[in-house]
Amino acid sequence: MYITCHISKKICAMLTDNHIISPEETKFYLYCFDFVLDNILFNASIFLIGVLLDVPLQAALYLITMIPVKMFAGGAHARSRMKCSMVSFSVFLLILFLTSLFAETMPQGMIHLSFFLSLFLILFMAPVDTQNKRIPAGQRGRYKQKCLLCCLFVIAIYAILQYYKCRECYFLVSICMMAVSINQGIGMMINAYGKQGGERC
Repeated sequence: MYITCHISKKICAMLTDNHIISPEETKFYLYCFDFVLDNILFNASIFLIGVLLDVPLQAALYLITMIPVKMFAGGAHARSRMKCSMVSFSVFLLILFLTSLFAETMPQGMIHLSFFLSLFLILFMAPVDTQNKRIPAGQRGRYKQKCLLCCLFVIAIYAILQYYKCRECYFLVSICMMAVSINQGIGMMINAYGKQGGERC
């Protein structure tokens, strides 16, 4: 996220100015600070938005299902951190909107079909890398295995929600998986045309 990148740079500059870390070490600390702060701030922001919109459970489900799967499934990335932040929050709000709009009216069979079809596509395409975040050939199998484990975890959550008839919640999970598979498809199309660039999202 743009904010965490800015904060990380400030922290590293302060540590360098006070001779706590050397200039050569700055890039490593910058990556670590940015990674940790990015995860904390993004997850907290998503959950806070869910609380403010009175849908904390849906926000929590979004975080524990879509985020881990997307991490190992791969897909398209925004060209800048600002765009990345805008896209990430927009997707979350769009999923909440679609859930409130269609969860009660869409046939249950269609929800299940879209969920399992999305999972199949995710596993089939995973992992999808980008020009700015290449996955070494030796690690692709490991990414796919971790993606499979995440998908099995999501299936377990989906089954529990289905058992307790939490229709809105398992519909949201289904939409999240659909979003991941669409993002993978976009990533593959971008790779095919060689137009991907920018910072990691």
